[in-house]
Amino acid sequence: MTKKPTKGDLQKEVLTLLEHVRCCQEGIARINQADGDNGHFQNMAEQLDAIVETTETATDGILVNLETIGNVTDSLRSAGKESEADKIDAAITSAMEACTFQDITGQRVGKIRRSIQFAEERVSAMADAIGRDEIVKIANSMDDTKLGKELEDALLKGPVLEGDGVSQDEMILPL
Repeated sequence: MTKKPTKGDLQKEVLTLLEHVRCCQEGIARINQADGDNGHFQNMAEQLDAIVETTETATDGILVNLETIGNVTDSLRSAGKESEADKIDAAITSAMEACTFQDITGQRVGKIRRSIQFAEERVSAMADAIGRDEIVKIANSMDDTKLGKELEDALLKGPVLEGDGVSQDEMILPL
């Protein structure tokens, strides 16, 4: 036989729910605080787009070079060097097959991007439900130094989008 909930049990559950709502509000406030000009979610989407673009560019470059090598093997065949040309053609075919990763990468990144957009829509809906003014109040009451340190640490890692950061040319030191 199950125990009938008491008024104290109900109060405890309501307090637990209120604590979860407060945690969600703080999380949404942190996201809004980190948004900057482009928005935290928008930056993630841009990073994913940059991954797809970079892999497409790299794959295209590889394929162009493989085609050039293929033309050289035709010259080897014409010169009677069938064995060497066959080995090179086998390597070219293997490299071209390996380049199919780009299409799969693009598909996977597309799925991740759609998930991020879904999360962005949900967070925006929650922010609207809580009230943007309330979120600003919560954000203003939070410890900015910890969030600032987390953002700084995140920004110091990994590649940057084109036009952001320092280029390799700028990193070359004079001899």
